[in-house]
Amino acid sequence: MPTGATGSATAGCTRAAASRFEERLAEERQALRPLPPARFDWSGHRSTRVPIDGYLRHGRCFYRAPERLVHERVELGFDRDQVWIVHRGQEVARYPRSYEQGLWLPPPIMRPEPPALAPLVLPALTVAPPELADYAELCA
Repeated sequence: MPTGATGSATAGCTRAAASRFEERLAEERQALRPLPPARFDWSGHRSTRVPIDGYLRHGRCFYRAPERLVHERVELGFDRDQVWIVHRGQEVARYPRSYEQGLWLPPPIMRPEPPALAPLVLPALTVAPPELADYAELCA
């Protein structure tokens, strides 16, 4: 911190600024309303139909519904920390909410690769031409 005449001048400015700040803060505190008695519960829900792949999209993430609910209408509930799926008043799935873009919860189950088939070997065929005598009988 500088000393001398300049130091005392800046100290006076900061004291004046601090007193103005305190005055404004006191005015704002008088104008403030008290907080509500209950804490705000941020949550929501929406009705949606489960697509063929079984994943519901919410907030750039995908959450899987049970396979038996494909093409059924469900309620997708969500809050700051969790996402849940309700069908006919019963909760059927609950996941921690993710804010990571493009995340699939739980990860999709990939079908296994089909086993390699052995190459099909055809038996060797031999073709015998008909006897010329048979054609002679037909032409006569």
